[in-house]
Amino acid sequence: MHEHHDGKGKWLYEPASDHPELCPGGDWSRYECGICGKFVKPFSNDQGDPICPTCEVTGLVILDDEQLDRLEQVREFARLMGLDRQLERQRCFLAREWSGEKTDQCVLSYDFAPHSFSFARYILPAYARSGERTFSYNRGLIWQGPTCPADGSFPSLCVSLASGNGWFCHT
Repeated sequence: MHEHHDGKGKWLYEPASDHPELCPGGDWSRYECGICGKFVKPFSNDQGDPICPTCEVTGLVILDDEQLDRLEQVREFARLMGLDRQLERQRCFLAREWSGEKTDQCVLSYDFAPHSFSFARYILPAYARSGERTFSYNRGLIWQGPTCPADGSFPSLCVSLASGNGWFCHT
């Protein structure tokens, strides 16, 4: 019944057709990573090849579809507040787009504070001494503004030295 969880099922979904003209391309629903050996929902590189989201994808990564929806909601909030460029600068910082460094990834995750995220940085297997994905550190990308002061009070429960409204990285 749960063969696909163990990597033994043929597909995670029933294909619409076995005819290659109707359903072109490989069946990547059961992609096994050659690095970690896990069956993962694949990302694709610029050439369209499937790659493992936890072992090979660099930059900012969102592994959970729910967090992707949340990021879009936060982006809309930022546009309404006139702070979309400030949020985008923080996103670029987390992705390390400014440095061109391609040795690690930053995984964006849930944070209980409104309009905020937690994130964790990992060194990818190709660059880690152990040859395995290695945790580096975690922090928060925390919203501070009129409804959420960074003075230690609820709802953010954090203190910031930064002044003004926007998103700031906290430890």
